[in-house]
Amino acid sequence: MNLKLFLRHREVQSSLLSLLGQLIIMILSSLVIISRAVTGLRAVLIFIIILGFAYIFAVTILRLKDLAKATDSPKK
Repeated sequence: MNLKLFLRHREVQSSLLSLLGQLIIMILSSLVIISRAVTGLRAVLIFIIILGFAYIFAVTILRLKDLAKATDSPKK
């Protein structure tokens, strides 16, 4: 696969930026749970947020995988 061609796609660039943002949000949410005395309800809400972003993260990875396959296949 041609990595330069793959990284030039606008969809790939936006997906990579999305992954970065999702990782930042998940890390910050995890740090809030770990560092502070959080009430039970807040901990549950933050955990649900982390799970939601983990799901979106996985879907974005699968989308990048599909884009890599499309970039690798020869044009007809």
